[in-house]
Amino acid sequence: MPLRNLVRELLEEQQIATSAEQVLLTQGSSQAIDLAARRLVRAGDAVLVDDPGYPNLLFSLRFLGARSIGVPRTPAGYDLEVLEQLVVEHRPKVFFTQPRLQSPTGSTAQLAHLHRVMQLADKYDFVVVENDIYADLDPQPHPSLASLDQLKRVIYIGSFSKTISPNIRVGYLAAHQGLLEDLAQLKMISGLTSSEFSERLAYGALTDGRCRKHVKGLRERLAKAHMTTASKLLKLGFEIFCEPKAGIFLWARHPAISDSADLANKAAEQDILLGPGHLFSPDLQASAWQRFNVIFCNDPALYIFLQSQCQGA
Repeated sequence: MPLRNLVRELLEEQQIATSAEQVLLTQGSSQAIDLAARRLVRAGDAVLVDDPGYPNLLFSLRFLGARSIGVPRTPAGYDLEVLEQLVVEHRPKVFFTQPRLQSPTGSTAQLAHLHRVMQLADKYDFVVVENDIYADLDPQPHPSLASLDQLKRVIYIGSFSKTISPNIRVGYLAAHQGLLEDLAQLKMISGLTSSEFSERLAYGALTDGRCRKHVKGLRERLAKAHMTTASKLLKLGFEIFCEPKAGIFLWARHPAISDSADLANKAAEQDILLGPGHLFSPDLQASAWQRFNVIFCNDPALYIFLQSQCQGA
């Protein structure tokens, strides 16, 4: 209960009014997403997802037999015209989305885009699952879908793994009481409980007085890594989808590379890990785009490899 109360306080700082009873602790955000998907989605259901989007979610939805329908991302958030067309045509049951510092594009949806998503959700009666795991890495106080909706039809997902340690698999979701009871039952069926040891570690780290300073330093290091990586990619001729200067990812493509999967395979032969675009596509469509994790883009070998491939293509 102490960590759930702390999550409640953190959500209130983000203008999301809730109670500890509306918070469910999970084994990282992946379990939270999985629980939401298994509770909301049945085989054949139309489900909206970000395009490009989060691979683990896309694979999970394929396993459940859902019809995943991609909503194109833009640097400002969503292609709102296409979003409305898809909603009217497919009448989705749920929209899984990551408005802030989205993986893989790094984009953050503007307030007007968030309002439009909720207007469509209210009008056409679908649930929104908001993955906001990078909220703590955002130096700007951007609103969330949950702050606009106050958990009436939004399930909000967060995580401490990105700020405390990736080895601390502690996440959470917040939802209205009736839905949370179903999600808690699903959690018990699949694994009884999450790790109390990890949750106590997370609580200790969050309350020892140094967490805010740690997060501030983390944001500063990520901002520097973003600027350095973007500068090097631009010099090599890459086009960058957007430059958030926050979060973890950059989404980029080079005019000489038509299929990033080929590039990723060649990179793997040299022990360089790249994120080819087809992994982030709802239908696994080949793509020239690829995801770069700025945390691991400080190795000169990466840019030597990219230069050799782009010039030789």
